[in-house]
Amino acid sequence: MELIHVHKDYNYYENKNDIAIVLLEKAFRMTSHVNKISLPQPNEEFTSITSWKIWPEIYYNVFRKVKIPIIPNEKCRRVYAKGWDLVTDEMMCAGDKSPGSDGGPVACERKNGSSVLCGIIVDSQGLEGPQYPVMHTKVSYYVDWIKTSIRNIQSMKE
Repeated sequence: MELIHVHKDYNYYENKNDIAIVLLEKAFRMTSHVNKISLPQPNEEFTSITSWKIWPEIYYNVFRKVKIPIIPNEKCRRVYAKGWDLVTDEMMCAGDKSPGSDGGPVACERKNGSSVLCGIIVDSQGLEGPQYPVMHTKVSYYVDWIKTSIRNIQSMKE
C-alpha cells in the first residue's frame, strides 16, 4: 500500500465515518475473478445486499455468494439498543457475518442487474450472533467524500 486516507471524523468507539481510501502501489490485474465495481449514486437506497458467506458447518472454508435483505435502521436500532446503541444514518444493517469479514466489501444489485459497492462491513464491537444483524458503512452516504478524496490524492501525486 502506498497510502491510506482515513475519514477525518472516523470514530472507532462509535463506528462513525468508518471508511478509508487505500491507494495501492501497483494496480490489480483484472481477471474473471478480480474486477472493478462502481460506486452508487449519492444516498442511493437498496433492499438487499450480495455478499460472500463462509459455511464452515457445510464446507470447510468455502465461501458462497448469498443475497441478504437489508434491515431498516429503526429495527436495527431496537436490536442493538440492548448492547450497542450506535446505529446511525450513515450505516445499514443486513444478515449475519462470517468470521474475519470486518472491512470487507458488500455489493448491491440494481434493477438493471448491475452491481455497485454499497457497503463495508464494520466491526461488531463484540456483539455477534444471529440476533445481531451486521452493520455496514453505507457507501452511498459517502460518495461525495470518496470522489473528493480521490481527486485530492491524485493532485498530491502530480
